Parts: sequence; structure tokens; C-alpha cells
Amino acid sequence: MTMLSKLTLSALFVLFVAATSQAAPVTLENCDLNDYGCKGATLTLDVTDHSDGTYTVLYTFDTTTYTGPKDNLVQVGFKVIKDVTDAELVSITSGATSLSLSDWSDALMGPVNSDGSPCTSNGGSNTDKICIYAKSNLLSAKSGKVYKFEFLVTGGSVLSEDEWHFGGQWGNTSPAKGQIISGSNGGTPAVPEPSAALLFAVGAVTVGRSLRRRA
Repeated sequence: MTMLSKLTLSALFVLFVAATSQAAPVTLENCDLNDYGCKGATLTLDVTDHSDGTYTVLYTFDTTTYTGPKDNLVQVGFKVIKDVTDAELVSITSGATSLSLSDWSDALMGPVNSDGSPCTSNGGSNTDKICIYAKSNLLSAKSGKVYKFEFLVTGGSVLSEDEWHFGGQWGNTSPAKGQIISGSNGGTPAVPEPSAALLFAVGAVTVGRSLRRRA
């Protein structure tokens, strides 16, 4: 096998792995137009498939343009994985700052709830929804910060994007009533930044072409 062929196969393999392990982030579009409750904030979900039945879910709340009357973000919920069997809150960050996990509940199997009983389904099915709620040191929604919640989810498979659900709740206290965020995906994939894998693959093909010309 020639050097060009080896480099090309390596590049294609890297591209294949990169394409199948992580989808592009998806933003909930037209949230306020559809009265989903974002109040000017931008919500984005990003899923990485580890190919072992586990998934990393990154849920981002960008409050830069938040205009709602409530002061804080008090519940966070989503649905992106089918047949969920376990979920764990791994980290919460704001910029380069790591925030305390102890200020939030463990990841619960249930929906965001607006009646003052956070993350409960009132006897119904959780329908693969994952939820956490604030216990103390509430995150300000009016500070213009970007909050990222990282979860490790165990389950069957990633749902199609039209089945993804974005959830949350704004409140002055926790638990709180009302001011729920609840919307079906309906977003369009954001244009991802070039990954290291993609750059490597493009470089490999370029080098291969150069070697062929020299030969």
C-alpha cells in the first residue's frame, strides 16, 4: 500500500470516528416566539456518544440577553437519550470557574415541575427526562453569565433531534412555582468549530497529495 493510500485511509477513519461520536450542538430556536419560557436566554444541548452505552450531555444556559422578571435559575431538565437507566451531574461551570455540585440535587429521573415540587412527575412516567434543582447559592439569571451543566447519562441511544426536550425554571427562591422553560427541540444545529480530528484528517490528505506530486 502506498503512503498516500495509508494517509487517506487514516484520515477517513479519523473523520468517521469524529462524525459518529459527537453531533453538532443544537440550540432551542424561537423559544420566546413559541412561548417556551426562555425570556431571552439561549439554551443549547450537546451530546457525545462514548460508544459504551454512556453519553456526555452538556446543557448550556446563556443568560447574556435574559430579560425575565425572576432572579435565578432554579431547575434544569432535558431529554435527549432513550431508555435512560442512570444519570449523574458531573460539573457546573461559568466561564473558567467551577461551581459547587453540592448546591444542586443529584440528577433525578423526572421532569421539571412548576408546582413547587421540583423534578417530580406526580406519579406519571418520567419519559426519559433528567432533572436537577438548586438547593442553595442560586445561580443569578441577571448577571449575564453562561452556565454549563455536564451530565453523564447511561441509556440506550440518542433520540432524534425533533424528540429532544429543553427544560428549566426561573425563580427567586428554590423550590419555586411557575416560570417554567419547556420546549421541544425544533432548533437547528450550530456550525461546530473545526475539531482536532478534522484538522488532522485535512492535514493528512494535504501531505499525501504533496508526496504524490513529489513522486
